[in-house]
Amino acid sequence: MFAAIVAEHMKPSGGSGLDAFFSVLGKQGAIEILAQATEEFTSGKDTVRRMGLSQKLYYSRLAELIRLGLIQREGLRSYRATERGRLVLDMQDRLCRALAQNRPSLPLESRLVPTYPEMVRTLAGQIDRAAKRIKIATRYVDPTIAKSVFDALDRNVYIQVVYKSSMTHLGELALDLLGLVKKDIASRAQSLWRSTRVANIPFSFAVVDGGWSGIELIGSDDTFLSAIEFEGRAAAEALGVLFRHYYRIGTLFPRFW
Repeated sequence: MFAAIVAEHMKPSGGSGLDAFFSVLGKQGAIEILAQATEEFTSGKDTVRRMGLSQKLYYSRLAELIRLGLIQREGLRSYRATERGRLVLDMQDRLCRALAQNRPSLPLESRLVPTYPEMVRTLAGQIDRAAKRIKIATRYVDPTIAKSVFDALDRNVYIQVVYKSSMTHLGELALDLLGLVKKDIASRAQSLWRSTRVANIPFSFAVVDGGWSGIELIGSDDTFLSAIEFEGRAAAEALGVLFRHYYRIGTLFPRFW
């Protein structure tokens, strides 16, 4: 599905494959620089400072984006997103529309997860096997997933969460968390709180250890329809880009304890 969305206009120059393409977009600062370049901007210390990046990281990402043909130089220190770069920024909306159609064209390394309970079991299994990093954007609170998340924190797995919420949902989530948070896991709850954001995500998705990912398909009434899991870096890195966007624009999760 990701290939269908990006293949026509987003093939990297120089013969690079999608793995190389998304490996750059998934790196810190890449999407922020590309977004800045939708209108011509002048590179310099003020730009670097405004983005909150180190100069080394900023110029490294800028060079990679130029190499991929996503940004072009307009003057001595001026840059602007290319047509390909603008299409990359549009990828998020196009991906959402593709999912909303509920007619995904599945790549070979994917599997349909037809029910919500099976989605929970699948995601919990991936979290239980995680070794390094988990990114979860969710519209739900599920005790099975919550337990797996806290167990992963015990294994020193780094976890980031983006939660879709109105104030009502936040209250429900707070109650669920307070039911889990006891004195012996207070430090884990504190760690999770620091890496949790609230944003208006269109659907749930997750990325585990940069090699597994899954997305929720929702019906016209905004309820769970089915899910798809993917094996492979390209899909994981594409969803990682989407996760980074929502995490960056999200607000800090309210503290209830």
